Amino acid sequence: MPRKRILPDDITEKDIAITRQAKQMAKNIIEKHPGILNGKGNGRRTAFDLSTRYAKDTVEVTIYDPFDLTAKIDTGIRIGIKSIYSREARAAAQAAHAKIQIVDDKIVSSEAELDEAFLEQTIGATAYWRNEGETDPLFQNALNIEGAPLECTPENVRALYTDPKTNWIQRQAQAAYLNLAGFFETPKTA
Repeated sequence: MPRKRILPDDITEKDIAITRQAKQMAKNIIEKHPGILNGKGNGRRTAFDLSTRYAKDTVEVTIYDPFDLTAKIDTGIRIGIKSIYSREARAAAQAAHAKIQIVDDKIVSSEAELDEAFLEQTIGATAYWRNEGETDPLFQNALNIEGAPLECTPENVRALYTDPKTNWIQRQAQAAYLNLAGFFETPKTA
């Protein structure tokens, strides 16, 4: 009989399913390597122009109100997420991977340990946050927490992403981090 998962009040089975789906999407993207046509439709391969796939270093993520994510109600919060290809994200990934246990080429870390590793990568990949359209200089590059500014520092990112009251922001930032396609421009066709 499967064991019933006990979750904190703010985490739902849907949250877990979304995280698993994002992880699977990232895995699928990594595994796919479609052939490249020369644009004339005759199937002849041409040399792939790498300049068409330069990854952006950072993407800016719009954070939506968690009350109804399907409605996409803009909170005005923007978070800059470094690409997994960036130096900062690679360093965070290496540190997280060092904590994952592998025995006989199999991952033996628990799901909680793997989630922690992804959290560490998301914290390391968070470059900045800001408030879109904010005119008060105090809050232009800081989040507003009960009237006080919260600057984007590694300590504050960790606090925001791990606080049960605000970790819904981390889930949206992590989804953007795992969306590899989001770091590339739409390819131009010949």
